[in-house]
Amino acid sequence: MSLFDKQQQFFEALHQQMQALCPPDDPLVGAFIGTQSKAFSNQLFGVGVTRNLLVLQPLDRKQQPDGAPVWLRPGDITNAAIWGQGGGFREWIAADSEYQLRFSTANGDKYKIMAMGGWTMAKAMGDKYIQGLEAVADWLARCQR
Repeated sequence: MSLFDKQQQFFEALHQQMQALCPPDDPLVGAFIGTQSKAFSNQLFGVGVTRNLLVLQPLDRKQQPDGAPVWLRPGDITNAAIWGQGGGFREWIAADSEYQLRFSTANGDKYKIMAMGGWTMAKAMGDKYIQGLEAVADWLARCQR
């Protein structure tokens, strides 16, 4: 049994949950687990993308869905910094920006989601997890055009 077996099982269950949320005509392309840090709290998210949508599923401390998912279309994204690129000099030099997605929405919400565990965790989780990270980053990059 590897050190990351429990995390891999959690990710596989989350991936299936995210897949079930997506419309049948617009299936899940990729997903990953991320955290958003605020001044005095952290929020765990399942982050996934389809061809046309970004979905953020808040998760509780037991890693179960906690409320309704947030659905975003490309037109809802007003600004994005992907892995430190595209967000200005401060985001580019930030120590943790390599594993972070920052984006704002048209209704004023701001997200700063860090890929859980960084690159070490991603490699341990396998190709499906890495492909999910890349799919979400690609989707946000397309919103910038």
